[in-house]
Amino acid sequence: GDVASRRRRRGRPRWPRRIWLLMKRSFTQNLRSKIINVARSVSALGLAALFQMQFGTFGGADARSVADRVAVLSFSAISMAQLSIMKTLDIFGREKSVVSRERDRGYYSGLEYLLAKVLSELPMDVGFALLHGEAMRSLCHPRIPRGMLLSSLAMGTLAAATLGFAVGAAVPDGNMAITMGAPLMIIHMITGIINPSGVREGQAPPAWPWKLVRRLSPIRWAIQSMCVNEFRGMELDTRGLRDVPQMGGLALVKSGDDVLKRLNLPLDPAHALRALGWLSAGHVAAAALFLHVTGPSHLRGGAAGAEADEEQAVEEAEAAEEGDGWSRHLRGGAA
Repeated sequence: GDVASRRRRRGRPRWPRRIWLLMKRSFTQNLRSKIINVARSVSALGLAALFQMQFGTFGGADARSVADRVAVLSFSAISMAQLSIMKTLDIFGREKSVVSRERDRGYYSGLEYLLAKVLSELPMDVGFALLHGEAMRSLCHPRIPRGMLLSSLAMGTLAAATLGFAVGAAVPDGNMAITMGAPLMIIHMITGIINPSGVREGQAPPAWPWKLVRRLSPIRWAIQSMCVNEFRGMELDTRGLRDVPQMGGLALVKSGDDVLKRLNLPLDPAHALRALGWLSAGHVAAAALFLHVTGPSHLRGGAAGAEADEEQAVEEAEAAEEGDGWSRHLRGGAA
């Protein structure tokens, strides 16, 4: 098995070119998926239009718009996170068998594959999130600065997409990835949403498992980042007590800082973005670990490994006769 593996690795391009070839394959696949790209663009724009129809356009700093502002920002974060993780889970699942076979032949490592995916897939996910952010900002007119809005959506999308990498790397196939990933995002959504009615005084603190899951929720941090930057320093136009919320946790709030205090959110505008950055890095590290642990070399041995080597030798000979371009790229470095 080791001799066959060394033979397969002999003559393959160096690791930068291997990563570039993997990226090139991903870019080509994405460009060919025109229907999917159009659908994602329509979803990004359509959701922004839907939010405008449901919640309207925010004019001044009206106290009555506090709950609607929280809702719009929350739905934007949830929508972009869901779209990105489902796409990532689908890609990892569909490529699982091919990647396992190619890694088993020694074409590239799991880390190289993951790095290529990070560099080729994440920019597209961020692009759709930015498209949605620009559309939502133009239609709904939130107060949050443009840079912070787009940064929050982009970082939330990155955290959700890299979570998809981690889940996809940990499970054996695409069906299992969707089965595990979908309920996981529902949990993150439940633990991450902000109750627009605020946190009541004397309310019992949540149990530590709930706190832990909330810390790991990309949706929670994306929503928090946008809400903090939306309400921080905001002076509400109350125009008398009739325009101030009379009930619930946001009763009689008179400023954006009051809103953040009632929602139990910090005033630091960059705290949540830093958390999303660390969360994304943790997801990528977990994906790399799972790819290493579940790699083909860890699942083979003895007679089974010898039989697999023989099967791969036959497949490689057939691929060479058929002019397998991908095999030639990885093994000979041809463009």
